[in-house]
Amino acid sequence: FTGVDHKVGNFSGKNIFKKNINDKNISKLIKKNSTIIHLAAVSNVKDCENNPIDTLKSNISGTINILNQSIKKKANHFIFASTEWVYPDKKNEFKENYKIKIDELDNNYSLSKLIGEEIIQHFKSKIKITILRFGIIYSDRKTGGSAVESIVNNVKNTNKIKIGSKKTSRRFIHIDDIINGILTCNKKKIPGIFNLSGNKDVNLEKIINISCKLLNKKIKVYNPINSKPSIRKVSNSKSKKILGWYPKITIKDGIKRILE
Repeated sequence: FTGVDHKVGNFSGKNIFKKNINDKNISKLIKKNSTIIHLAAVSNVKDCENNPIDTLKSNISGTINILNQSIKKKANHFIFASTEWVYPDKKNEFKENYKIKIDELDNNYSLSKLIGEEIIQHFKSKIKITILRFGIIYSDRKTGGSAVESIVNNVKNTNKIKIGSKKTSRRFIHIDDIINGILTCNKKKIPGIFNLSGNKDVNLEKIINISCKLLNKKIKVYNPINSKPSIRKVSNSKSKKILGWYPKITIKDGIKRILE
């Protein structure tokens, strides 16, 4: 295993290297017949909007460089971390065969990931390509993160919470299930596009109710009366069928982890 990051303050070890993904010399770290798991990107939507040039350099130019260097060194599998945000914000249940129109996307992050997908698929005759479209990821963080961490920590630390529509829902997925999906993909080495998302729709009201029950407390919820829910349904049926992968951590178990 070799790890690469442009800053290594949170990592250590003889196989962890500090490099920018646009560095041509990164090829020295790539071994023949290896698998490249390309996770590097500017992924915060606000950062992408505020710094479009940096987003272009990292998410598109950096991807092209890593891909070219991987082909040059005869790596045999390229796993690209994409996102469910390449799908438009509609109420459809999105499967991998949905025909995405670039004008349906409204932010630089989504656009950069879709463009990255389009570019690397032109090289699938030279290297095995797998694209993983990650769902809305949450973890055990006490600050920041998705709506799950934000709401759970808010319920824990305060007596009131302000949200949009209680019915806004996502198929949230725990980071450990994402990691398991990447490892499964690496093991199976099956090319194609796969959604790694949660099994069920989880709305904000459910997250609040589970948190309150686990903490044995009541909380005042403020939300606009006419707020329209944002609902995204991203199917993981293809990943289950072809990769043999499925999420194991329920939203209740995930919330327990945050609280613990």
